[in-house]
Amino acid sequence: MAKTIQILGGYGGVGRSLAKILLQHTDANLLISGRNLHQAKVIAGQLGAQFPGRTISALYADASDAASMRVAFAQTDLVVMATSTPQYIPQVAEAALACGADYLDMLVRQDSLEALQYLEESIRTKGRIFIVQAGIHPGLPAVFIRYGARFFDHYHTANVALAMNDRFEKPSSTIELVADMADFKSKIVKNGDWADAGYRDMLTFEFGPPLGRRTCYPLFLRELSPLQETYQLKQMGMYVAGFNWMVDYFVFPFIILLQKIKKDFGLRLSQWLMYLGVNYFSPPEKGIEMRLHAEGISDGQPLTCDMVARSDDGYALTAYAVAACIRQYLNGAIHEPGLHLMGLIASPEQIMADMKSMGVDLQEKISAGTPSFAA
Repeated sequence: MAKTIQILGGYGGVGRSLAKILLQHTDANLLISGRNLHQAKVIAGQLGAQFPGRTISALYADASDAASMRVAFAQTDLVVMATSTPQYIPQVAEAALACGADYLDMLVRQDSLEALQYLEESIRTKGRIFIVQAGIHPGLPAVFIRYGARFFDHYHTANVALAMNDRFEKPSSTIELVADMADFKSKIVKNGDWADAGYRDMLTFEFGPPLGRRTCYPLFLRELSPLQETYQLKQMGMYVAGFNWMVDYFVFPFIILLQKIKKDFGLRLSQWLMYLGVNYFSPPEKGIEMRLHAEGISDGQPLTCDMVARSDDGYALTAYAVAACIRQYLNGAIHEPGLHLMGLIASPEQIMADMKSMGVDLQEKISAGTPSFAA
């Protein structure tokens, strides 16, 4: 029997893309929900016209209203939180748990795992599966590094880099990025140990067109924490390129200054500045690319692994990664009750295979010693 997936915020950029991909690549029934029932009905109607014969409905559910969510989640197997309201993570998760539903979110915030740890025992006791931080950032970096391990007998270097030229749908779409800057941490693995990182630790990567050669800043991701010990890596990090000169040299420093004055100070202004800076000063050619550069030893010889995932649409690439994770949930590959990070619970080989079968531009290159993509 097909499971029912409810996408809370299913009429947003990622939510719309995810709904379409799930209809194309799974047999799940879909519920599109949110506090704007009209928009939910419009999207459900459009999807119904594209996929005749499929079960697609619209529901009212407000992430700030527990009662509305308990009604909406009653007939749902998996709740997918695709809203830009990270402050309501506990309320949404509690409502899903109360209704006997599983839960998945695709939030950028680094504290989403910690925000739900008070529910961990109840999640496990009730046999529910809760997956947090699904998507490309976080989500795919740990998947990439775990996938790279298959090529080495001794794995010593794994660096992931992300660059994009994209647009935000609306100012509120930047809320997570802006809020995350208040708790910005920069750590990498150097000489086998985690260490604080700064401007001296920036790396340059050669991305494909239209992104080109970009200098990337180190950024700490929670999902990378256990991987150093697992693989005994000597060097590991997540690196992110800036957006454009306006955002990098004016908007980012201004937002950081506001956060130093007081945490969460000027958030609405910061969201507008980020939205305007990205949407009006970025190059016209859209593109997003994530790449892994990994080095190690195989059969006694130095080996290099380079992997690339690219798209011209950041929302779509995020949705493909989430959909690949959901496919593992639907087919039972992800079955262990508890609170999980996507990057650590999903099978990396299956994520890659599914994303490629869905049409994502994924490439890998194995070479003897010499780096092929990263500078």
